[in-house]
Amino acid sequence: MRFCCSGINGIWQCLSDNSDGTTSSAGCGHRLRKSARSRTKTKAAIAAGQKIDQYRTAVESRIREREDALRQEEQELSRRRSILAPDAFRAEETKFREKVDLAQREFQQVGRQLQQATVEAQRTINEQMSKIIRDVAVERGINFVLNQGQVTFVQPLDQYDITAAVIARMDEVLPEITVNLPQQ
Repeated sequence: MRFCCSGINGIWQCLSDNSDGTTSSAGCGHRLRKSARSRTKTKAAIAAGQKIDQYRTAVESRIREREDALRQEEQELSRRRSILAPDAFRAEETKFREKVDLAQREFQQVGRQLQQATVEAQRTINEQMSKIIRDVAVERGINFVLNQGQVTFVQPLDQYDITAAVIARMDEVLPEITVNLPQQ
């Protein structure tokens, strides 16, 4: 009888019950993989995450500056309300609201572009990770690979963990990816 056993780290081999009551991993050909850990530990994922975080920080700074400028303009408009004719104030208020709407649309567009760049980077990493996992599985005679969350326990863990091999191969094959960030 074969059953899968898991641990808390990495990619593991499932175990097989032998007919004599002992447990071994020989010939089982199953592996378990903790996908999130593998993907976030690769050089490409780390570099892409840093690029995206730096861009996000810069964009947030620009947004804060623009919001501050719009707040000041709104305060100035409020002060001028008492000295402007009602029609003139409504016209200025309309212009101001158009500026605010335009800024909101621009910020939303940048947010969508940033999200798209993140998704594309993740997709590139996921596609390459899948190929490498298949290659490692074939090389080691593994029949299938499961995510860590699909199993509960394995002992001894280090004997079955192949995460490091997958990450090392990812770093060789895909050390960096292009992140298509919007222009600032």
